[in-house]
Amino acid sequence: MFERIVTVAALSLTVWYSAPPPKHEAAPPVLPVPQLVLASFYDEPQLIATGEKYDPYGMTAAHRSLPLGTRVKVTDPKSGKSVVVTINDRGPANWTARDIDLSLAAAQVLEMEERGVIMATVEFPGGSPVKDPLPGLQAASKN
Repeated sequence: MFERIVTVAALSLTVWYSAPPPKHEAAPPVLPVPQLVLASFYDEPQLIATGEKYDPYGMTAAHRSLPLGTRVKVTDPKSGKSVVVTINDRGPANWTARDIDLSLAAAQVLEMEERGVIMATVEFPGGSPVKDPLPGLQAASKN
């Protein structure tokens, strides 16, 4: 009899403590201050995260976590040159130490082709996230 009471009590505690986990809403991307990151560039033809073919002459970049369509300003502190790019791809690969991959055109603006990888600052232009709708994303969301 005592075992049944303990079992029933244990089951009722289990039911009482098995509430669903709290829902976490995705936080908006935050770059409170310019971040110093390792930047590289890529120019190989490939399909990008939006499903489109990579355009080496577009002012675009790949980032692991910023939402696709977000615009960021990338600055080379050594030269003072900067470029605003739209995130339209995922990368660089997790096993690399790089934080952002720029298109060939963006790399040319920063004059980093010979160096390949640079330390750069990344920030939102104007201090807040700016979305630049991508045609491929709009078409995909309508389907």
